[in-house]
Amino acid sequence: MSVPTEADIAYMMAHASDDRRPDYIAANTICLGAAAIAVVLRFLSRRMAKAKIGLDDYTIVVSLLFTAIYVMALMFTVKYGMGRHVIFLKDVKSFAIWALVAETFYNVSIMTTKLSILFLYHRLFPLQWFKRTVLALGIFIVCYSIPQIFGDIFQCVPIRSKWDPTVTATCIDYVRLIIACGVINIVTDFIMLALPLPVLWSLHVSEHRKWVLTFMFVIGGFVCVISIVRLFYAKHVATVDPTWDFVWPSTISGLECCSAILAACIPTYRPLVNKIRHGEAAENTVPRPSKPSTNNSRRFNIPLLNMLSSKRSTNASQTSSRADEYPLYNKLGKGNDVEIRVASGHGHGDLEQGRTASKQEIMVTQTFSAGRE
Repeated sequence: MSVPTEADIAYMMAHASDDRRPDYIAANTICLGAAAIAVVLRFLSRRMAKAKIGLDDYTIVVSLLFTAIYVMALMFTVKYGMGRHVIFLKDVKSFAIWALVAETFYNVSIMTTKLSILFLYHRLFPLQWFKRTVLALGIFIVCYSIPQIFGDIFQCVPIRSKWDPTVTATCIDYVRLIIACGVINIVTDFIMLALPLPVLWSLHVSEHRKWVLTFMFVIGGFVCVISIVRLFYAKHVATVDPTWDFVWPSTISGLECCSAILAACIPTYRPLVNKIRHGEAAENTVPRPSKPSTNNSRRFNIPLLNMLSSKRSTNASQTSSRADEYPLYNKLGKGNDVEIRVASGHGHGDLEQGRTASKQEIMVTQTFSAGRE
């Protein structure tokens, strides 16, 4: 913190009524509330799909806890003068301590959110090269985040020099640390954003489904934009009026933490969306049969497609004809793993013969069959 001049003090006295506290409190509270709702919806979606809670889910809860501590620390800075000009600072020591707590937990929150996203990637994508890449990126994130956290805490040694001007301090170049770590943070954001895209677009699903899945993952691009904006503000740390000038940078930091949590949760909402749209909580609705096999017993395997790791192809015209051909499919097949067999009585009949059969018998067990007499 720079020392204000007489002109700076005169300006602050002339604007004694300036107050950013209401907007500051509202913005951070809303962001934290949105993040909490995002995590609740994530677990609700997991419950609907009867999916096992994974390491990515536990990590995002930890990240939410760290974000809550960050916002709580900001609220304590308001108590001691944040949101008004620095000449109205009530308790320098308490303000400095809580500001330091906020800086620390911001970095911890961002790190754990990124790890949660990587854990999700590791669970969804079974490719070995992808898993190794995720592991390497996670190690890199931890390796640069820990020095950044310690850099925030020990930017000046001894720490009490932050509130005691009589103590001689040794300080690092904190502006360079912010810029370096901010750039690395943004680069890793973009890498994580792009990492799943080649895998998503290699899936054998409709182009519409590819775009839906892509949108669910690249919505994190909003976080990248926030990180860039935050870096622009955060590098201006040398100010004579920190309690006033740090209001928006710290608010943007809170927005970044909370939007990162939201971006980490959105890809898990598929069962919840299916429940709302189709009345089913399965991760995907099941496609109708698209192509028969060439063996004597015409088989159509219809597996329940995993949202990301399985592959399939669909054909609109075939879908319509199969729906007419197998009327029980609509009642039994949707949302389940089923198998349809069209068996020829002579062992060599084709599909068209099966269609024109005068009589059909349909059995439903673990599969359902249509046979011609």
